[in-house]
Amino acid sequence: MTKQNSAVMLITIGCFFCFFIFGFLDNIKGPAIPVLLEEPFFNYSDGGIILMAQYAGFLAATLIAGMLAGRIGKKNIILLALGACGIGIIGFACFQGLVLLSLFMAFLGYGLGTIEVGANALITELHVKNRGNTLNLLAFFHGLGGITAPLYASAILGLGYSWRIPYAVGIIPVAIALVTFLLLQYREVRTDDEKPGISLVRILKKALKPGVMFFNIVIFLYVMAEIGLASWIVDFLKKAKSFPGNMGSLFLTLFFVGLTAGRLLGSLIVDRVGHIRMLFICTAASIICLAAGIFGPPEFAWCLPFTGLFFSIMFPTLTAAFSERNREDMVIMMSFLFAAAGAGGMIGPGLIGFVSQIAGIQTGFSLVLFYCMVMLVFLFVISRREKKT
Repeated sequence: MTKQNSAVMLITIGCFFCFFIFGFLDNIKGPAIPVLLEEPFFNYSDGGIILMAQYAGFLAATLIAGMLAGRIGKKNIILLALGACGIGIIGFACFQGLVLLSLFMAFLGYGLGTIEVGANALITELHVKNRGNTLNLLAFFHGLGGITAPLYASAILGLGYSWRIPYAVGIIPVAIALVTFLLLQYREVRTDDEKPGISLVRILKKALKPGVMFFNIVIFLYVMAEIGLASWIVDFLKKAKSFPGNMGSLFLTLFFVGLTAGRLLGSLIVDRVGHIRMLFICTAASIICLAAGIFGPPEFAWCLPFTGLFFSIMFPTLTAAFSERNREDMVIMMSFLFAAAGAGGMIGPGLIGFVSQIAGIQTGFSLVLFYCMVMLVFLFVISRREKKT
C-alpha cells in the first residue's frame, strides 16, 4: 500500500468515526428530551425550541462550512466541528435554563452540521468511483451511532441518573476523534471552486435553478421527517399508544437498526437500481409504514421502526445524485444542500412540538407522514423533468 493510499484509508476511517459520533450525539435526545420535559417549567414548546436551536446551529454550519473549506481545508473543518461538539455537550450537560440550554444545543448543532459538510466533502473527493456506495457506507456509521445512543442513554436514565449524564459522557468519543484528526497528516488538493475569490453571484444563480431547488426541497422534507420521527417517537408511543418509556427507546433503537442495515444494503444496490428510482420506491414504502403505525391500532406501531429501513438510503443517495449533477463548485453547492437539510432538521421536530402543544402528540406526530407525502410529489417532479431532458 502506498503512502498516499494509506493516508486516504486513514482519513476515510476518521470520517466514518466522525459520522458515528454524529449519529450518537444527535440521537441521545430521543430518550433524554422526554425526561427533560418532566422537569418543572418545561413543556412541549420548550422542547421544540431546544430542538430548533440545535438545527439552527446545524443550518448555520452548513452555510459557513462550505465557504471555510476552501480557506482552511476540509481536515481543519472536521477539527472545528469536533471542538464545537465538545463545547455544546459540556455546556448542555452543565448549565440550566431554557436560554442557556438552547445556546449550547446550538453549539452542538453547529458541530454536527460541520461534520456533515466536512466528512461528505472529504469522502466525495477521495472516492470518485462508486461515490453513492461509499456515501451510503458513511451514512451507515451515522446509523450505528443512532442505534447505540438510545440504548446507552436509556440504560443510564434507567439507573436513575439525570438526562445530563448521557450528554456529559459523550465528550469521550469527541476527544478521541479530535486527537486522531490532529495526528492525521493529509495534504488535500484544492480545486478552483474551493479557492477564495469564488463568484457568489454565479453560485447563487446556480443554486436557484429549478433542478437544484427541487433537490434542496426533497432533502429539506426528508430531514424534517427523519429528525421529527427520531425526536418524538418515544413520547408519541408513550402518550398516544400507552407504551412504557423503555419500549419507546427500543422502537427508536430498532428504527436506527433499520437505518443502519438499510444503508449497508443500499451501498450494494443503489447505484444499480438508479438514484431517483430508489428514492421514489423507499419514500412510498415509508408512507405505508408511517400511516399504519400512526393511525393503526397499538400493535401496528411496530411498523414505525421499519420506516428506518426505507429512510436509510435517502440522505446519502440524494447527496450522491446531487453531486453527480453539480460537479462544478461541488463543495459549495453541497453546502446549500446541507443547509436545506439543516433547515429541515430545525423546522421539522420544532413544528411537531408546537402542534403537539396545541392539538396533542397524535396530531403533531402525524406531520412526519405529511412531510413524506409532499416529498414523494417532488421526487415525481424531478423524475418527470429528467425524462424530458
